[in-house]
Amino acid sequence: MDQSRIIRDFVIIGGGPAGMSAALVAAGNGVDTLLLEGAEQLGGQVFRQIDDPVPDLLGHFTISGKDLVKKFVAHLQQQQVEYRTGVRVLRVSQQPTHLALRTGEGGEIRARRALLATGAAPRALKAPGEYLAESGSARKDIERFRGKRVVIVGGGDEAAETAVRLAEAGAQVQILLRAELRARRRFRSRLLETPGIDVLAGEQVAALVGKERLEAVKLISGKLLTAEACFIRIGVEVQLPEIHPPLARHPDGRVLVDETGRTSVKGIFAAGDLTVPPERRYISVAIGQGTVAARMVEAELEEEEQGQ
Repeated sequence: MDQSRIIRDFVIIGGGPAGMSAALVAAGNGVDTLLLEGAEQLGGQVFRQIDDPVPDLLGHFTISGKDLVKKFVAHLQQQQVEYRTGVRVLRVSQQPTHLALRTGEGGEIRARRALLATGAAPRALKAPGEYLAESGSARKDIERFRGKRVVIVGGGDEAAETAVRLAEAGAQVQILLRAELRARRRFRSRLLETPGIDVLAGEQVAALVGKERLEAVKLISGKLLTAEACFIRIGVEVQLPEIHPPLARHPDGRVLVDETGRTSVKGIFAAGDLTVPPERRYISVAIGQGTVAARMVEAELEEEEQGQ
C-alpha cells in the first residue's frame, strides 16, 4: 500500500515536552498517533539548553534537562508510541478531507488532525560577524573563559544568568542592554551583586569584529569593546512550518489558540512555547497544553466517527 495515501488520525510536529505529552496521551487513548521531530533527538530546548538540574518541574528538582528527556523518551517507548526523528515538516496545508504535511525529504504525510509543537529558537542578532558569537551554552567548558573579556548581549533572565555564571568562573563580563534590565528579580539581584560584571545600558551592537575568532564588539555608538567571546541572549522566536491557510497570530508572532489548543485553522492545534509569552514558558505548562490538546483531538475524532 502507498503509505502517502494513508490518513493518520493525529500527527504531532515537534518532539519537545508539549509534543511528547500529546503523543503519550493520544496514543494511550487509542488514537492513531505519529510524532515527528526535525532534529535527530527528541526533547527540543530542554535537551539542547538545560544542563543544570530542573528547578521548577514538580518531582524533578535534581535532574538535568538531558536526563529528563531520557525519562520522557523511555516513557514513550514503554508505551510503544510511534515517533520519527530527523523528519522536518516544511508545510502544512488544509485539504478538503485532510491535512497535508510536506516534509523536507519531499514526501507527504496526511492527517485528520495535527498539533504544532515546534517551540521557539534563540533569536538572531542579525549583525555582521554574528557567526563569531558563541553557539553553545556558557555552562559547557566554562573554565576556558577564566580571565577573558566576555560580552553578553541581552537583558533578560538568560542573559543575566549567563553573566553571573561567567563572572563567577573568573571572566571579565560586560552585559549590553538596548534599554533596561528585563530579568526577573532573582536573576537581576544576583547580577547586580556579582563582582566582575559591567552593565552598559542604552547600547546596541553594530557588528562583531574578527577574522577566524572574535576580537571586538563594535557598538552603534562607535565604541569598540575588546572581547574574546560574545554570547547573544536576546530572547527566542517562534518556529513554524509554512501553514496554509495562514494561522491567526499575536503581534509578537505567537500562535493564537483557544483554551483547548485549537488554532484558527480547522484541524490544526498548537501547544507549548509557540503559543505562550516568555513568562509562561515552563516545561509543566507545555506538558499540560499537550495533554489538553490531545484530549480535544480525541473528542473531535470520536464525534466525527459517531456522525458518520
